[in-house]
Amino acid sequence: MNPLHEFIEKQKGILAVATDKKNGTDTKIFAWCEFFLFPASILSIAATVVINILGVTGYGNLASIWNKWIAPWLLAGAVGYLTNWLAILMLFRPYVEKKWLIGWKRGLIPRNIDDKAHKMGEMVGNELLNPDAIAEELKAELGGFLRNPEVVNEAKAKFQSFIEGHVQSITDFLVPEIKGTLKTTVNELVTPENLRKFWDESIEPRMRSEETRAKIAGVIVDFAKKNVAPLASLIRERAIEALDREHPFTPRALIEWLFDFIISENSMKSMIGAWLGERDTATMLRDKLVAVADTMKSWIASGEGKESLGSFAEESRDKLNSLLEQYLEKALPKFTREALESPRLWNWIEDELLPRIATEVEGYVSEHKQIIVDKLHLATRVENAINGMSIPKFHNTINEVAGQHLGASQVLGFILGAAIGVLQMLQTFLS
Repeated sequence: MNPLHEFIEKQKGILAVATDKKNGTDTKIFAWCEFFLFPASILSIAATVVINILGVTGYGNLASIWNKWIAPWLLAGAVGYLTNWLAILMLFRPYVEKKWLIGWKRGLIPRNIDDKAHKMGEMVGNELLNPDAIAEELKAELGGFLRNPEVVNEAKAKFQSFIEGHVQSITDFLVPEIKGTLKTTVNELVTPENLRKFWDESIEPRMRSEETRAKIAGVIVDFAKKNVAPLASLIRERAIEALDREHPFTPRALIEWLFDFIISENSMKSMIGAWLGERDTATMLRDKLVAVADTMKSWIASGEGKESLGSFAEESRDKLNSLLEQYLEKALPKFTREALESPRLWNWIEDELLPRIATEVEGYVSEHKQIIVDKLHLATRVENAINGMSIPKFHNTINEVAGQHLGASQVLGFILGAAIGVLQMLQTFLS
């Protein structure tokens, strides 16, 4: 950017400040003064040179009046303004080293930018951005965020939307995991040892209990009484089959006729009904259960029993695992959706989980606030940001932040210079 274009752009910026209704009166006044005083300072110096040249060529009265009444305060003001302007400019200009310049090859700030960036980083990071205040604000923001019902509702809506589109993926992930867990559990529980333990600790004691045996015998008798006809038919068929096996040369029809002649079906029903009604029948059944328990215990302890229990356990495990896998693949998608969308789940998250997390986060931040702030590296970030800027951009940033105040210092330089010029003029007049 050439100097003329840069000057025009700066004057536009000053004019914008002067005409902005949002700015205060003092800001506008200083902006208008800065807008006019820079060109006025240049013109006053040029006018002094031109008038004094004219004085030499025959306009002596004009030069005398100018030098006596106008030049003293106007030039003093111009010098005050321009020296301040030049001093501020020399803080940054030249941006890069100009070897042909004598005495001032580069601006003061570009010359020491690394040191300035480090000091500004320390000042901003440790003073302007107080670590304790940052930690407290961070704690308050995090706690408020986690306790905000709107945050919970928004998270719930987004989560449910995510779930709707990924139920199958979630199920595909969960099924193998749950299958593996259930299979391990089934394999650990359904073993010959556990089956024997179950018999010894749960089944056998009940079969030897008088009360339990009485109930079982009663159930058997009641069932038989209600099914006398089928029972009589079954006994007849089994008896005929047994006779047929023992007398293979006797026609089966003859065996059936002889059996029915000796004892008819109605007679058999009457006999079974009478037998079931006798008290000794229930007693016999109760005693038989004890014998069954003894036989079962001996069988379980035998080699045949151990082998059979092992086969039964293995077959049971396979069937149970297969059944659980089929159930999971069918029911888990629905269960997953219902569980994740359950109002109880989200009420628990909102009422219990998030407040606990907020309390834990606040406690952690309070306890480790210095560590957290140190990890933010505020001073280093500021230093790196400044070092990462080009010098012109850094100059523009300073102008955006403090341009009005720098301009005001130039205006005050003009006013103070003009005031000193007036005092010198008065001193000369009075003497």
